[in-house]
Amino acid sequence: MRPSETAGRVCESGKTVFRRPETLSITIKHEPKQMKHPAAALLGMLFCLPCAAVWAQTPQAGFIGVYSHRSVDSVVSLAVLPDHTFCLSAIAGAMDIHSPGKWEQSGKDQNGIRLKFTRTSRFPSRFVVYAEKPGNPTGKKTLKPELRINTAAFSTLQRDVVFGSSNSPQTPADMAPFFSPQQNGFSAHETLPLKHRYLFFGYPRREGGWQITRFDIGRPRDHVWINMSEEAMQDQQSWEGRFQNGKLLMIGSEMYGNHTSMGKPDPLSAKEVNEIRKHCTGLEHPPGLTLIRPQAEYPANSLPDKPALFGRDEDYGEAAHAPEAVFHIE
Repeated sequence: MRPSETAGRVCESGKTVFRRPETLSITIKHEPKQMKHPAAALLGMLFCLPCAAVWAQTPQAGFIGVYSHRSVDSVVSLAVLPDHTFCLSAIAGAMDIHSPGKWEQSGKDQNGIRLKFTRTSRFPSRFVVYAEKPGNPTGKKTLKPELRINTAAFSTLQRDVVFGSSNSPQTPADMAPFFSPQQNGFSAHETLPLKHRYLFFGYPRREGGWQITRFDIGRPRDHVWINMSEEAMQDQQSWEGRFQNGKLLMIGSEMYGNHTSMGKPDPLSAKEVNEIRKHCTGLEHPPGLTLIRPQAEYPANSLPDKPALFGRDEDYGEAAHAPEAVFHIE
Protein backbone atom coordinates (compact mmCIF):
# COMPACT_ATOMS: atom_id res chain seq x y z
CA MET A 1 0.00 0.00 0.00
CA ARG A 2 1.64 3.22 -1.04
CA PRO A 3 0.30 5.54 1.67
CA SER A 4 2.01 4.77 4.96
CA GLU A 5 -0.57 4.36 7.69
CA THR A 6 1.44 4.05 10.87
CA ALA A 7 1.48 6.73 13.52
CA GLY A 8 4.80 8.00 14.73
CA ARG A 9 6.63 10.58 16.72
CA VAL A 10 10.06 12.15 16.71
CA CYS A 11 11.84 13.46 19.79
CA GLU A 12 14.30 16.25 19.20
CA SER A 13 16.42 17.37 22.13
CA GLY A 14 13.94 16.02 24.62
CA LYS A 15 11.01 17.65 22.92
CA THR A 16 8.07 15.90 21.37
CA VAL A 17 7.22 16.32 17.71
CA PHE A 18 3.80 14.92 16.96
CA ARG A 19 3.16 13.44 13.54
CA ARG A 20 -0.22 12.11 12.50
CA PRO A 21 -0.54 9.08 10.20
CA GLU A 22 -0.03 10.01 6.58
CA THR A 23 -3.40 8.71 5.50
CA LEU A 24 -5.85 7.48 8.07
CA SER A 25 -6.72 7.28 11.69
CA ILE A 26 -6.43 3.54 11.82
CA THR A 27 -3.79 1.02 10.90
CA ILE A 28 -4.05 -2.74 11.08
CA LYS A 29 -0.73 -3.95 12.39
CA HIS A 30 0.64 -7.07 10.73
CA GLU A 31 3.99 -8.26 11.94
CA PRO A 32 4.10 -12.05 11.67
CA LYS A 33 7.84 -12.36 12.02
CA GLN A 34 8.18 -10.51 15.29
CA MET A 35 5.41 -9.23 17.53
CA LYS A 36 6.23 -6.12 19.49
CA HIS A 37 6.12 -6.22 23.26
CA PRO A 38 3.55 -3.75 24.72
CA ALA A 39 6.39 -1.77 26.26
CA ALA A 40 7.99 -1.42 22.82
CA ALA A 41 4.65 -0.47 21.31
CA LEU A 42 4.38 2.31 23.87
CA LEU A 43 7.59 3.81 22.51
CA GLY A 44 5.84 4.16 19.17
CA MET A 45 3.02 6.23 20.61
CA LEU A 46 2.72 9.91 19.89
CA PHE A 47 3.81 10.98 23.33
CA CYS A 48 7.38 11.04 24.57
CA LEU A 49 7.41 13.31 27.58
CA PRO A 50 9.97 16.11 27.86
CA CYS A 51 12.48 16.02 30.63
CA ALA A 52 12.98 19.73 30.86
CA ALA A 53 11.13 22.99 30.70
CA VAL A 54 7.39 23.05 31.03
CA TRP A 55 5.03 25.57 29.53
CA ALA A 56 5.19 28.65 31.75
CA GLN A 57 2.57 31.01 30.41
CA THR A 58 -0.85 31.91 31.79
CA PRO A 59 -1.80 29.30 34.41
CA GLN A 60 -3.90 26.53 32.88
CA ALA A 61 -6.58 24.28 34.39
CA GLY A 62 -5.06 21.48 36.45
CA PHE A 63 -6.35 18.77 34.13
CA ILE A 64 -4.49 20.13 31.06
CA GLY A 65 -1.69 17.78 30.00
CA VAL A 66 -1.07 14.30 28.65
CA TYR A 67 -2.35 11.10 30.29
CA SER A 68 -1.32 7.50 29.69
CA HIS A 69 -2.99 4.21 30.53
CA ARG A 70 -1.85 0.66 29.89
CA SER A 71 -3.70 -2.63 30.15
CA VAL A 72 -3.00 -6.18 29.02
CA ASP A 73 -4.09 -5.54 25.43
CA SER A 74 -4.08 -1.77 24.99
CA VAL A 75 -2.02 1.38 25.41
CA VAL A 76 -3.86 4.70 25.47
CA SER A 77 -2.58 8.28 25.54
CA LEU A 78 -4.78 11.34 25.82
CA ALA A 79 -3.48 14.89 25.35
CA VAL A 80 -5.91 17.47 26.77
CA LEU A 81 -5.11 20.89 25.33
CA PRO A 82 -5.98 24.35 26.70
CA ASP A 83 -7.98 25.33 23.58
CA HIS A 84 -10.72 22.77 24.42
CA THR A 85 -9.40 20.14 22.02
CA PHE A 86 -7.78 16.80 22.69
CA CYS A 87 -5.85 14.15 20.81
CA LEU A 88 -6.54 10.47 21.47
CA SER A 89 -3.91 7.90 20.56
CA ALA A 90 -4.32 4.20 21.25
CA ILE A 91 -3.04 0.78 20.40
CA ALA A 92 -5.97 -1.53 21.06
CA GLY A 93 -5.63 -5.09 19.85
CA ALA A 94 -4.88 -4.95 16.13
CA MET A 95 -5.73 -1.27 15.74
CA ASP A 96 -3.78 1.95 15.99
CA ILE A 97 -6.14 4.84 16.67
CA HIS A 98 -5.18 8.48 16.33
CA SER A 99 -8.06 10.92 16.54
CA PRO A 100 -8.93 14.48 17.58
CA GLY A 101 -11.83 15.69 19.67
CA LYS A 102 -13.24 18.48 21.81
CA TRP A 103 -13.72 18.74 25.56
CA GLU A 104 -15.88 20.96 27.72
CA GLN A 105 -16.21 21.50 31.44
CA SER A 106 -19.76 20.56 32.39
CA GLY A 107 -19.69 21.36 36.09
CA LYS A 108 -17.93 21.11 39.42
CA ASP A 109 -19.02 19.53 42.70
CA GLN A 110 -17.69 17.62 45.69
CA ASN A 111 -16.65 14.83 43.30
CA GLY A 112 -14.38 17.14 41.35
CA ILE A 113 -14.51 18.82 37.94
CA ARG A 114 -16.89 17.19 35.44
CA LEU A 115 -15.64 17.04 31.85
CA LYS A 116 -17.25 15.88 28.62
CA PHE A 117 -15.07 14.49 25.83
CA THR A 118 -16.46 14.24 22.27
CA ARG A 119 -14.55 12.72 19.39
CA THR A 120 -14.55 14.51 16.04
CA SER A 121 -13.46 13.42 12.57
CA ARG A 122 -11.26 15.03 9.96
CA PHE A 123 -12.69 12.73 7.28
CA PRO A 124 -16.05 13.38 5.61
CA SER A 125 -16.91 9.68 5.37
CA ARG A 126 -16.04 6.34 6.95
CA PHE A 127 -14.92 5.31 3.46
CA VAL A 128 -11.68 7.06 2.53
CA VAL A 129 -10.58 7.36 -1.09
CA TYR A 130 -7.25 8.78 -2.21
CA ALA A 131 -6.22 9.34 -5.82
CA GLU A 132 -2.91 10.33 -7.33
CA LYS A 133 -2.65 14.00 -8.12
CA PRO A 134 -2.60 14.95 -11.81
CA GLY A 135 0.87 14.73 -13.27
CA ASN A 136 2.48 11.57 -12.00
CA PRO A 137 5.73 12.73 -10.31
CA THR A 138 7.54 9.63 -11.53
CA GLY A 139 6.74 10.49 -15.13
CA LYS A 140 5.60 6.95 -15.72
CA LYS A 141 2.23 6.23 -17.28
CA THR A 142 -0.03 3.86 -15.36
CA LEU A 143 -0.98 1.23 -17.93
CA LYS A 144 -3.51 -0.59 -15.75
CA PRO A 145 -5.01 1.59 -13.01
CA GLU A 146 -5.95 -0.38 -9.90
CA LEU A 147 -8.07 -0.02 -6.81
CA ARG A 148 -5.70 -0.71 -3.93
CA ILE A 149 -7.73 -1.74 -0.92
CA ASN A 150 -6.70 -1.97 2.72
CA THR A 151 -8.76 -5.11 3.34
CA ALA A 152 -7.25 -5.46 6.82
CA ALA A 153 -9.01 -2.25 7.89
CA PHE A 154 -12.30 -3.26 6.25
CA SER A 155 -12.22 -6.73 7.84
CA THR A 156 -11.82 -5.14 11.27
CA LEU A 157 -14.13 -2.13 11.01
CA GLN A 158 -16.76 -2.93 8.34
CA ARG A 159 -16.70 -6.59 7.46
CA ASP A 160 -20.19 -6.39 5.92
CA VAL A 161 -19.23 -3.70 3.39
CA VAL A 162 -20.42 -4.03 -0.22
CA PHE A 163 -18.74 -2.44 -3.22
CA GLY A 164 -19.46 -1.68 -6.86
CA SER A 165 -18.38 0.64 -9.66
CA SER A 166 -19.97 2.07 -12.76
CA ASN A 167 -19.74 4.82 -15.38
CA SER A 168 -23.26 5.84 -14.36
CA PRO A 169 -24.14 7.61 -11.09
CA GLN A 170 -26.95 5.11 -10.53
CA THR A 171 -26.33 2.36 -7.99
CA PRO A 172 -24.88 -0.57 -9.99
CA ALA A 173 -26.58 -3.94 -9.99
CA ASP A 174 -23.30 -5.73 -9.30
CA MET A 175 -22.72 -4.41 -5.76
CA ALA A 176 -20.93 -7.28 -4.02
CA PRO A 177 -19.52 -7.87 -0.53
CA PHE A 178 -15.79 -7.84 0.03
CA PHE A 179 -15.97 -10.85 2.34
CA SER A 180 -18.04 -13.97 2.92
CA PRO A 181 -20.24 -13.93 6.06
CA GLN A 182 -18.34 -16.75 7.80
CA GLN A 183 -14.89 -15.75 6.58
CA ASN A 184 -12.15 -15.38 9.19
CA GLY A 185 -9.01 -15.36 7.02
CA PHE A 186 -8.08 -12.08 5.35
CA SER A 187 -5.22 -10.65 3.37
CA ALA A 188 -3.84 -7.31 4.45
CA HIS A 189 -4.35 -5.76 1.00
CA GLU A 190 -6.23 -6.56 -2.22
CA THR A 191 -6.50 -4.99 -5.65
CA LEU A 192 -9.25 -4.71 -8.25
CA PRO A 193 -9.12 -3.37 -11.82
CA LEU A 194 -10.08 0.30 -11.97
CA LYS A 195 -12.36 0.71 -14.98
CA HIS A 196 -15.17 3.06 -13.98
CA ARG A 197 -15.72 6.66 -13.00
CA TYR A 198 -17.99 6.10 -9.98
CA LEU A 199 -17.19 4.02 -6.89
CA PHE A 200 -19.97 2.85 -4.55
CA PHE A 201 -19.71 1.58 -0.98
CA GLY A 202 -22.53 0.34 1.20
CA TYR A 203 -23.17 -0.97 4.70
CA PRO A 204 -26.34 -2.18 6.47
CA ARG A 205 -28.54 0.44 8.14
CA ARG A 206 -29.92 -0.23 11.61
CA GLU A 207 -33.44 0.45 10.39
CA GLY A 208 -33.02 -1.91 7.44
CA GLY A 209 -31.71 -1.57 3.92
CA TRP A 210 -28.35 -0.12 2.98
CA GLN A 211 -26.53 3.18 3.27
CA ILE A 212 -24.71 3.94 0.01
CA THR A 213 -21.78 6.33 -0.44
CA ARG A 214 -20.81 7.35 -3.99
CA PHE A 215 -17.46 8.80 -5.11
CA ASP A 216 -16.72 10.41 -8.47
CA ILE A 217 -13.06 9.84 -9.31
CA GLY A 218 -13.31 11.03 -12.91
CA ARG A 219 -11.89 9.02 -15.77
CA PRO A 220 -9.54 6.38 -14.33
CA ARG A 221 -5.95 7.34 -15.07
CA ASP A 222 -3.90 6.28 -12.04
CA HIS A 223 -4.19 4.06 -9.02
CA VAL A 224 -6.76 4.79 -6.31
CA TRP A 225 -6.35 3.83 -2.64
CA ILE A 226 -9.32 2.77 -0.52
CA ASN A 227 -9.41 2.58 3.25
CA MET A 228 -11.64 2.90 6.33
CA SER A 229 -11.67 5.71 8.88
CA GLU A 230 -12.23 4.59 12.44
CA GLU A 231 -12.44 8.19 13.60
CA ALA A 232 -15.26 8.95 11.13
CA MET A 233 -17.19 5.91 12.38
CA GLN A 234 -16.82 7.18 15.96
CA ASP A 235 -17.54 10.83 15.15
CA GLN A 236 -19.48 12.47 18.02
CA GLN A 237 -18.89 9.55 20.36
CA SER A 238 -18.68 11.06 23.84
CA TRP A 239 -17.89 10.08 27.39
CA GLU A 240 -17.58 11.74 30.78
CA GLY A 241 -14.49 12.44 32.78
CA ARG A 242 -13.98 13.54 36.39
CA PHE A 243 -10.87 15.33 37.60
CA GLN A 244 -10.42 14.97 41.34
CA ASN A 245 -7.37 15.07 43.60
CA GLY A 246 -5.16 15.68 40.60
CA LYS A 247 -6.29 12.54 38.72
CA LEU A 248 -8.60 11.98 35.74
CA LEU A 249 -11.26 9.27 35.85
CA MET A 250 -12.95 8.23 32.58
CA ILE A 251 -16.58 7.12 32.83
CA GLY A 252 -18.80 5.37 30.29
CA SER A 253 -16.38 5.13 27.37
CA GLU A 254 -16.11 2.14 25.06
CA MET A 255 -12.42 2.89 24.77
CA TYR A 256 -11.72 3.25 28.47
CA GLY A 257 -14.40 1.03 30.03
CA ASN A 258 -16.91 2.02 32.67
CA HIS A 259 -14.42 3.53 35.13
CA THR A 260 -10.77 3.89 34.21
CA SER A 261 -8.24 6.00 36.06
CA MET A 262 -5.89 7.84 33.72
CA GLY A 263 -3.78 9.04 36.62
CA LYS A 264 -2.16 12.44 36.86
CA PRO A 265 -1.38 14.56 33.78
CA ASP A 266 2.17 15.20 32.63
CA PRO A 267 2.66 18.81 31.58
CA LEU A 268 3.15 19.89 27.97
CA SER A 269 5.40 22.61 26.64
CA ALA A 270 4.08 25.31 24.34
CA LYS A 271 5.94 23.70 21.44
CA GLU A 272 4.32 20.33 22.13
CA VAL A 273 0.86 21.87 22.34
CA ASN A 274 1.37 23.55 18.97
CA GLU A 275 2.65 20.35 17.38
CA ILE A 276 -0.30 18.32 18.67
CA ARG A 277 -2.75 20.94 17.46
CA LYS A 278 -1.11 21.05 14.04
CA HIS A 279 -0.78 17.33 13.37
CA CYS A 280 -3.77 15.92 15.22
CA THR A 281 -6.57 18.35 14.50
CA GLY A 282 -5.51 19.16 10.92
CA LEU A 283 -5.90 16.84 7.95
CA GLU A 284 -2.66 16.22 6.11
CA HIS A 285 -2.67 14.23 2.88
CA PRO A 286 -0.03 11.69 1.87
CA PRO A 287 2.55 13.12 -0.56
CA GLY A 288 1.37 12.92 -4.15
CA LEU A 289 -2.20 12.00 -3.25
CA THR A 290 -5.43 13.92 -2.94
CA LEU A 291 -8.50 13.05 -0.87
CA ILE A 292 -11.63 12.38 -2.92
CA ARG A 293 -14.71 13.55 -1.05
CA PRO A 294 -17.97 11.61 -1.35
CA GLN A 295 -20.32 12.94 -3.99
CA ALA A 296 -23.52 11.57 -2.43
CA GLU A 297 -24.85 9.44 0.41
CA TYR A 298 -28.28 7.87 0.22
CA PRO A 299 -30.31 4.84 1.37
CA ALA A 300 -31.09 1.79 -0.75
CA ASN A 301 -33.88 -0.62 0.16
CA SER A 302 -32.20 -3.75 -1.15
CA LEU A 303 -29.23 -5.04 -3.11
CA PRO A 304 -28.90 -8.26 -5.12
CA ASP A 305 -27.03 -11.20 -3.59
CA LYS A 306 -23.58 -11.56 -5.11
CA PRO A 307 -20.57 -13.73 -4.25
CA ALA A 308 -17.84 -12.15 -2.16
CA LEU A 309 -15.06 -10.41 -4.05
CA PHE A 310 -12.37 -11.62 -1.66
CA GLY A 311 -13.99 -14.68 -0.10
CA ARG A 312 -11.56 -17.53 0.48
CA ASP A 313 -10.81 -20.63 2.45
CA GLU A 314 -8.08 -21.16 5.03
CA ASP A 315 -5.52 -22.17 2.38
CA TYR A 316 -5.71 -18.83 0.57
CA GLY A 317 -2.37 -17.59 1.89
CA GLU A 318 -0.49 -20.58 0.51
CA ALA A 319 -2.28 -20.43 -2.83
CA ALA A 320 -2.20 -16.77 -3.70
CA HIS A 321 0.11 -14.79 -1.47
CA ALA A 322 2.99 -15.29 0.90
CA PRO A 323 1.67 -16.75 4.19
CA GLU A 324 2.58 -13.62 6.09
CA ALA A 325 0.13 -11.62 3.95
CA VAL A 326 -2.81 -13.38 5.58
CA PHE A 327 -4.14 -12.94 9.09
CA HIS A 328 -7.10 -14.47 10.91
CA ILE A 329 -9.82 -13.02 13.08
CA GLU A 330 -11.55 -15.41 15.43
